[in-house]
Amino acid sequence: CAYSAASDLASGLPEELRHSPLREAEVHALTHQDPAREDIKEHLSQGYFEIVVVVEGTEPTTAASLQARHSYIAGGLGADVAWDRTFADCTVLPTKSSDKRPARLALDLAKFHQLEELPIGCEG
Repeated sequence: CAYSAASDLASGLPEELRHSPLREAEVHALTHQDPAREDIKEHLSQGYFEIVVVVEGTEPTTAASLQARHSYIAGGLGADVAWDRTFADCTVLPTKSSDKRPARLALDLAKFHQLEELPIGCEG
């Protein structure tokens, strides 16, 4: 509204036809307030929810489209959503290799889905 009011003024529109900027109370009444973390947890605990995640990309060599979909259950009997957790580090860069080749990144698949508690102070 402030932009429109300034544009109307610059255009020379009569005052009765101009937009007027919103007062602070009007802005506050119209401003969206994001729910608090506890509000979200409470809401999800009251029912059965399915969260569908779609990841899409392009494979650079062939320009082929790739898509992965996964469904997570939250609330009710669902245990797919973990609060205050992070994925365990499953990659390791060895300090030196056994031969003259450079060290390569190693992936520990046993830790791929493992969750760990977040350090104190890192929650939400």
